[in-house]
Amino acid sequence: MLSLQESIKALEPHDHLCLIYESYEEWKKAIVPFMIAGLDRGDKCLYVVDSSTADQIRIVFREAGLDVEKLEQKGQLAVVHETQAYSREGFFDPDSMIRLLIEETEKALDQGYPALRVTGEMSWVLRGYVGSDRLLEYEAKLNRDLFPHYPCTGICQYDRNKFAPSIIKGVILTHPLLIKGEQIYKNFYYLDPEDYLGHEKSGREVEHWLENLERERCDREELKLRQDQLEESMGKYRKLAESAGAILWEYDILQDAWTYVAPQVKWILGYDPEEWENLSFWTRHIHPEDREWVSQYCAQCAERGEDHVFEYRFLRKDGSVAWLQDDVNVELKNGKPVKLRGFMIDITERKQAENALRNLNQELERRVRERTAQLEASNREMEAFTYSVSHDLRSPLRAVEGFTRILLEEYGEVLDEEGHRLLRVIYDNTQQMDQLITDLLVLSRATRHQIRKETVDMTGLVKAICSEVVPEDGRGRLDITVGELPEGIGDPTLLKQAWQNLLSNAVKYTEPRDKALIEVGGYFDNGEQVYYVKDNGVGFDPQYIHKIFGVFQRLHGTGEFTGTGIGLAIVQRVIERHDGKVWAQGSPGEGAAFYFSLPAGESKEVQDE
Repeated sequence: MLSLQESIKALEPHDHLCLIYESYEEWKKAIVPFMIAGLDRGDKCLYVVDSSTADQIRIVFREAGLDVEKLEQKGQLAVVHETQAYSREGFFDPDSMIRLLIEETEKALDQGYPALRVTGEMSWVLRGYVGSDRLLEYEAKLNRDLFPHYPCTGICQYDRNKFAPSIIKGVILTHPLLIKGEQIYKNFYYLDPEDYLGHEKSGREVEHWLENLERERCDREELKLRQDQLEESMGKYRKLAESAGAILWEYDILQDAWTYVAPQVKWILGYDPEEWENLSFWTRHIHPEDREWVSQYCAQCAERGEDHVFEYRFLRKDGSVAWLQDDVNVELKNGKPVKLRGFMIDITERKQAENALRNLNQELERRVRERTAQLEASNREMEAFTYSVSHDLRSPLRAVEGFTRILLEEYGEVLDEEGHRLLRVIYDNTQQMDQLITDLLVLSRATRHQIRKETVDMTGLVKAICSEVVPEDGRGRLDITVGELPEGIGDPTLLKQAWQNLLSNAVKYTEPRDKALIEVGGYFDNGEQVYYVKDNGVGFDPQYIHKIFGVFQRLHGTGEFTGTGIGLAIVQRVIERHDGKVWAQGSPGEGAAFYFSLPAGESKEVQDE
């Protein structure tokens, strides 16, 4: 239900109200908001004084924050005496007064105001002016001749202590809206102007009162029905609430008493609802480690009028500990907390699960640390193996290569054709094994290399690599197109190695073509920079694509193309260390395309693996 002030703000032009008041405070609570709302809407406002003086009314408006002098000077507010309105001709004439209000309304419209808002003190009627006995005729005619046709809102003020009940009764019959106390009422005792002014007025009044008696009876029956329905509904909701797994409760702050605690508290916490007498019962049973902060937190939230949800430990009646989640609503009155309502949920099992999960995570972290230490040890062993490969294994290999070359150069004349062939096979295999060792070292460095990310000019990098990987005798046969590549974020050394391997592969597998075509390009896609190398070489069978980036995995025999089967594995490792992806497409005899992606973003100084 709207407050009186909110209802007054909602008034529209054409509304006609009667204020029946019994004290100065009742008068002020209605009239001051009525005038302020009109001024805020931009209406022209007229106040007719009688029992008050103009200066007294101006003081009231100033106390309400209005700049009265400015408003009067502007013409939006006027305070006049009843002798300038109701009795301006020396007597009261309803029709003359209505013409005056119509003229004032039309004048306000001509001055640019959307409506006229007027209120007047009616105590002048009690002084016995000639024509004052036509007061109720005037009120009825207002509803016929003024308010329905002109944008005017009006309140007639009647002091309940001064006017006889017979006049107040007539006033009620002639006003569609009544202000009494803290409410505006739609008046169902209101009598239509034509009925009130007609020759059969008394008969109409009797019919009207009888109709209202019937209406009141129906209203009482409907109210009783709604009350019964409400009680039935509340009973259902109470049963539903008391069958739930939460403890509903209500606490009265002013009385320091629990006005309701649901029966579930008995089987959840072990206490009878009657044991919850005051706040200290609840406070005493909070777990000692939580008691201080819970009490302070709840008091602060209640003082601020903030609803809140929190979790804490509570001591059950059997001495065990329950975890509760409390969802609290704070009810305020005049800005002060008066009641708390909420529901407690037993979350003990959830907390136990959380603790178990926390312990499991700690155990997993311990295992990860152990596995990491083992992996670091394995890496150190691998580094030692790599060192052995690069030095201890390479030395005898180079000795075999050197002696083979000496035999061919110095004893070639005494060897037959088969001897020459066998020595060449030995020499070629030493070269192949040396390349294999080199590639393994590159793969090891790609795995262990400390990444230094920065912005890399991919276009310039690729063009420089092309001039390195294309042999002199193949430049006329090769047609390499390098598009405008987007800049990448990564380690320049590792990215150069990846590009070298991809471009070398493209050159190698296009050797059988009379005209080799290689295309290098890039584009932005869904937060990533994507790059590719496409060729019209021999291609590969897509059913073996899962092997193409594996170590020592070759899709072509050594008799067809040279290589160790490590180059693409190096590419994959480099790109994965940059948080990217690598993939390929191809078909036999129709070429291949190799793609890799890098996350788009700002460069970082150093990233350790």
